[in-house]
Amino acid sequence: MTLVYTHTATSADFNAPGTPKAGRAIYCKRCSTVVTTTRFLVSRAYRGFRGKAALYSHVDSEATSLGPTSVQLMQTGAYTVRALTCGTCHAYLGFTFVRAHEKTEEWKANHSVLEAASVREESDPLSASAHSPLPPLEPVRPSTPASAETDMSDVPEEMAAPQARPRRPMPSPHGSSVWRKTVVKLSSAGRLAGSRHSRSISSSTDGSHHAPWVIE
Repeated sequence: MTLVYTHTATSADFNAPGTPKAGRAIYCKRCSTVVTTTRFLVSRAYRGFRGKAALYSHVDSEATSLGPTSVQLMQTGAYTVRALTCGTCHAYLGFTFVRAHEKTEEWKANHSVLEAASVREESDPLSASAHSPLPPLEPVRPSTPASAETDMSDVPEEMAAPQARPRRPMPSPHGSSVWRKTVVKLSSAGRLAGSRHSRSISSSTDGSHHAPWVIE
């Protein structure tokens, strides 16, 4: 089987802003043995025998084992590689570059390709806490029962409940000078209307045609 790469690493891969500086463990998917960390991640834009893969500058030599060398023809040239397996369960993890036959690819020597189907990455604790469910909310019970005498001095004016306006007492019919003046005016208007009405009647009886009095 010939391994084909679809990406040529550049300087941007080594300085990618998304590469985490604090290393998270990379485990063997079968037995959870730690083989490297994301601190040594170079690029994720690789493909191995089983699909997506990532290039690392270092793997733990005590946690992994190397197979015999073989020459693989890839898109960027020929490489001498060794199969990389887990030192605990002997599961296939990827391969390690021993030598690049193209001068421009010599920097890949001693770098290892780990396949995504064979390893798993430790979850980001910050990402896990951001997506963790929130605890259920509990109703807050007041320590003292609410009453009309509750202190509202610290409550903003926009949030405070509107207060009912006190009703103004009706004026007393005998104890207010304004009330007495109103009664006097009404009485005078009544007498004036009566006198005008009597004049209108007397004018109609003597045969004259005067216009009736009109109260405006």
